[in-house]
Amino acid sequence: MRPLRSPSSCCETRPSPTRIAAVTTKLWIYRFGAQTLLIVAVVLLGVGCYPWRQIFRQTPTFANLQAVSSRIDWLRAGWVEVTEDQLQSVLAGINSGRDAWGNPILTAVRHRDDGQTDFLLVSPGSDGELDVESIDEYFELESVDIVGQFERDIVFRNGKPVTNASDK
Repeated sequence: MRPLRSPSSCCETRPSPTRIAAVTTKLWIYRFGAQTLLIVAVVLLGVGCYPWRQIFRQTPTFANLQAVSSRIDWLRAGWVEVTEDQLQSVLAGINSGRDAWGNPILTAVRHRDDGQTDFLLVSPGSDGELDVESIDEYFELESVDIVGQFERDIVFRNGKPVTNASDK
């Protein structure tokens, strides 16, 4: 004996999402051609992936600047005066002194009246241009969040991030 079926289940024939996608794709190809479908898919994929590509560049750049800062702090702990040449030497050892976008990491050194030395490490971000007219302006900048703002500069002053690229 066969089990009884409810009246609504015997008459319903919903197409699966896979079937709907297949029919839609076939109609699109028939109407516009396979090349157009391929172009649209590539454009949509590229637009959708753009923020992820930038995140995957901002994060390693931030980490590289932290690594350089740690090395410089190690030098400073040994009472070595930080010079522009030392910054460049340490930078060259990490990703050839470039950020994840391929831009050179910029440096600046400032000697204060009290005998201390301040240093800056700056990645100009995805646009490759500084957000300020002179890199020296970053010696006075307050901390700023730049989460999701990939064209913004990533700045470390004296081993500490001035621009915060983390959402924590």
